[in-house]
Amino acid sequence: MEKRKHWAMLVVAMMAFSALGCLTVGSESPEPGTNAVPKVVMYEQFTNWHCGLCVPSEMCYYPIVKNYYGYDQVAPIFYHYPSVTDDPAWIYNPQDNWIRSQYYGISFLPTMEIDGRWFPAQANETYFKNLVDERLALQSNISISATGTLYMNNLTGRVVADLTAVENVPQADLIAHFALWEDEIPVLERFNQSAPNGVDPWHWTMWDMMPSGYGTDLWTGGTSAGASTQLTFDFIIEPEWDISKLGISIWVQSNGTKVCEQAHVVAGSDWNVLWDFDVPIVDPGAPDWRFVSFPIDASGSAESIFDDLMWGDGATTWDCMMWYDPTDAGSEWKSHSKFKPSTLNDLPDLNNTMGVWIHLTANGGDQVLTVGLGQESTRTDIPLFAGWNMVGYPAQNDSAYRVSQLMLDTGATEVLGYDPGNPYRISALGGSHVMKRGEAYLVRVNSDTVWTVSW
Repeated sequence: MEKRKHWAMLVVAMMAFSALGCLTVGSESPEPGTNAVPKVVMYEQFTNWHCGLCVPSEMCYYPIVKNYYGYDQVAPIFYHYPSVTDDPAWIYNPQDNWIRSQYYGISFLPTMEIDGRWFPAQANETYFKNLVDERLALQSNISISATGTLYMNNLTGRVVADLTAVENVPQADLIAHFALWEDEIPVLERFNQSAPNGVDPWHWTMWDMMPSGYGTDLWTGGTSAGASTQLTFDFIIEPEWDISKLGISIWVQSNGTKVCEQAHVVAGSDWNVLWDFDVPIVDPGAPDWRFVSFPIDASGSAESIFDDLMWGDGATTWDCMMWYDPTDAGSEWKSHSKFKPSTLNDLPDLNNTMGVWIHLTANGGDQVLTVGLGQESTRTDIPLFAGWNMVGYPAQNDSAYRVSQLMLDTGATEVLGYDPGNPYRISALGGSHVMKRGEAYLVRVNSDTVWTVSW
């Protein structure tokens, strides 16, 4: 029975795939006025990893979106339809996939919706591009701007969208949708089996809709020009997802006509990706002094940055921290002590250019000092002043850069590092020493210079 049903769906799909005309569902939006903003077209695809007819269609429109338009003009999303029940994307989130397919009345594959209007899926780039161009020729009376943040310390994400009516919006049935997707999913690697239809990788696969497939009511009763609202949604990041390929498609749609009024995408470099960092403790014993730094691009007070209870397991604690400021002659040593009145603490806000002495009072649990949160830098300029400087090493790759290279790049004459076996906890480093993230260094230069860490 299941095979017969699947075969019937395939026949209907073939008929749709070869169709020449375009069927419009619902009516067009009212023509925008002079204050309208450029449109972003919403593209929705219903597919399944058993759908053979989806293959030529997907091979056609994927490069069109990537090469012709980009996310500034097209907001994509792929739903997986349950023609068979072993599709991994369907299994992951059957509810939202099903809600969206029922919203449009999907009964065969492949099916595509452009701005909420159904068109027969075809393997023809010109056909697809013309449909998108028709919608781009219009403008919208709604604008959408959004920011997204990925918090990698606890694998959560947040997207905040501001929706503004740039003209009067008469529609009383608008719905705002947020769909989280992942692009270029390596099927064989991710699911340990190839897709039956041979599609690898998958594109724009929907993992979650927020708050659900039904969306969120927007301006019930319509609204006037200048009205705005902000929507915030949180989500969980699965460990296997490639965060560099995550995206959120956001769109506003009329429930009555199903026409999409405006769309937006947060993806790629749009994400603000924040990491924590585990400072390795060379000698686990405490209480004792350590010479440490952190590579992530974070800044803040000593207690907000070095907060193992907030960012880690809370088992590593400290009570005092010191830093040497070469620009304050006669008062170079700055400190922060938890047991002193705040007025006596003069340590400035910390950042990843600085190395600090920290007095640990305990180091249990995972025996690392977790700091957070910040971005991973691709380049950091560290000012070095004539004399001694206490610095960190904010690199992404810490497997090859040696002290000898630092001396060559900066003219440094001496470099000292942490040495738990020395009474003063520090000693000179030889030129072959490989510099590490999380370590701190005392660097002596004869004149002011800048050390650029860019790898």
